[in-house]
Amino acid sequence: MTEQTWDQWLRACSRDPQSPTKITRASLGALTGTDHQALRAISACWELYAHSGAPAILDAVPLLLTQLQPKCWRFAKELIARSMNWEDRDRVWSLLSLPTDKQREG
Repeated sequence: MTEQTWDQWLRACSRDPQSPTKITRASLGALTGTDHQALRAISACWELYAHSGAPAILDAVPLLLTQLQPKCWRFAKELIARSMNWEDRDRVWSLLSLPTDKQREG
């Protein structure tokens, strides 16, 4: 059996009434091709951080967030639970130095 990709995991969570996520199937329609690539990279960062715990890995996430539409940042936060636990989302997200609006504009 192959491992579920990040986007398959988000879709599965959106269909599961027991899931703590607030993501809906309709909200996933906002993702562009660039968003998909950035979220794949962010998901890889969460995996690596979950296995190593090295704080330097978290430095990459804010840079990758600048490639996402701001309305899609919440998907990046939800993906923390894919690699860790649902309870880890707020804790890990709070460790990030999030980009400012100026940095997001490129």
